[in-house]
Amino acid sequence: MGYKIKSIEALAEQVVIHKKESLYTTKISKFHVNTNQGIIEVDSLNMNPVKGKYEFANSLGKQKTRIVLQIPKIAVTGFDYELVKDSIFSASFVDISSANLSVFRDKRLPFKNPIVPLPMRMLKDISFGIKMDSIVIRDSKIVHEEIAEEGSEIGKINFTNMNASISNFNNRVFDDRPNIALISASSKFMNSGFIDATFELPLQEDKNYKARGKIMHLDLREINTIIEPVAFLRVESGTMNRLNFNFQYNEYKSNGALDINYENLKMTSLTRNK
Repeated sequence: MGYKIKSIEALAEQVVIHKKESLYTTKISKFHVNTNQGIIEVDSLNMNPVKGKYEFANSLGKQKTRIVLQIPKIAVTGFDYELVKDSIFSASFVDISSANLSVFRDKRLPFKNPIVPLPMRMLKDISFGIKMDSIVIRDSKIVHEEIAEEGSEIGKINFTNMNASISNFNNRVFDDRPNIALISASSKFMNSGFIDATFELPLQEDKNYKARGKIMHLDLREINTIIEPVAFLRVESGTMNRLNFNFQYNEYKSNGALDINYENLKMTSLTRNK
């Protein structure tokens, strides 16, 4: 005798996810789903590497970006349980609040990926379909750290008070959906600057990605945290009043234009020992 599950309501607490040989462990304090209401709620998601900054990529013998992710709350509405049967995760709205993302890359190690896949190609490799109307990211932070190929110290930049919206987030071509994901984002850049940008991410492989936006009111001395250890330069003074960018790119090339307005720029070239 057959049976059919019409709806699910479930609550799981203190969930730990770690696959054998995985580089990460993910912990969730609470996971709640109610298919009648079409909601999914995730509280306190933490994804942490199982190895430290330097050991992480060294254990692989090649460059590999190390990620630390903390999200206090994720709220999904408009979840369509019926489409799960067709291996499609579909939702109307995803709200992510106060996310904290830290990434680190050691470029002293061999780079063994001649072509780095762009985001939509990686999403298309996922075994199930993703179909989302809108994703909103609120009041979040990104910290990027790296060590240059010839460097020894960590360079750092950060984006704070970041707010972003993503529309038409799909990893398959659906007849009823656009084939381009649109991202609009703004944030504080370092301690003084402001960045505002939009991106177009096409599903079709013969279409170019597009990015355009601006950076304003940046005290250029703030970027010494990245250019001293990575480029061996130091900004002694200078203000970027405005930088406009507009370019197209794919996995092999990019082209576009930069328009930079700055004043009183003074720089010093450094040796490895400063």
